[in-house]
Amino acid sequence: MDQNWQPLIEDLEQRNIRFIEVLHVDGRRLKGEVIGLGQGPAGFPQLIMKDTLNREIRLYFEAIRHIHY
Repeated sequence: MDQNWQPLIEDLEQRNIRFIEVLHVDGRRLKGEVIGLGQGPAGFPQLIMKDTLNREIRLYFEAIRHIHY
């Protein structure tokens, strides 16, 4: 699923929702704190999060199936 998640992520930031769960296209569930939006090496947009162990997670929008908050 190729979806532009940017409006949802910006809405979460405006509403001060910090913690989300992301369903990855490969079936993994990633939980963490939203850091913001960024760009990958090729210039494609990414969601940037920190997991419960304080590790940075960067996900291309194409890798996101669903976002729960």
